[in-house]
Amino acid sequence: MTDELLADCAPDQTLGEVSHSLGIDQIISRDTSFENLLSALYEQRFYYLADRNEVTGVVTRADLNTDPVYRHLYSKLSRLEHSFRDCITTHASDWLETAPIDPEVVDDIRDREAEAKKADVALDPVHYAQFSTLVTVITSKQACWQHYGFDADHKAGSELDDIVALRNDVAHSTPIIENTNRGLGETGRTITDLLATYRTIQNLLAV
Repeated sequence: MTDELLADCAPDQTLGEVSHSLGIDQIISRDTSFENLLSALYEQRFYYLADRNEVTGVVTRADLNTDPVYRHLYSKLSRLEHSFRDCITTHASDWLETAPIDPEVVDDIRDREAEAKKADVALDPVHYAQFSTLVTVITSKQACWQHYGFDADHKAGSELDDIVALRNDVAHSTPIIENTNRGLGETGRTITDLLATYRTIQNLLAV
């Protein structure tokens, strides 16, 4: 039943006359993977959730702004952050001296490292760099962006900037989906944008 169908109904028609059974293309399983859910919601705005032989709920694009999604993305982004640190340690050990990082950021990293040393819990400086700083290093060091399969630093920068923006929204619990339309060029993050960014994260984690 849709608003368009109801608008075309005659006043004397019954519900049985204007309703129809759910089709397989309108139903999604509760155990669908997150990436498949994003792909499905790219195709249409909502689905009925099916559990065995009954409908148990409805999922929409707006439902992506919920706690389970934030937790899932946080886990993925945390793993990616660890991967970036490992990559920098392996392929760009001189990053603090050679990467294009703001001097104030470098000073902050050094200060945090010094405080940790006083408490006998010091780690490699890369562990005191924020996510956005790690991305700056990855995009500026050829060995790093090539490690992740990018063929140019500007391509790495464009795709990783989208991940930084998503990471900030997840970290601050601000909307992940800002526009429930699908099309490219819409204002605010759409399902198209989120699907593309999530696939980039998956590809980077697979390296």
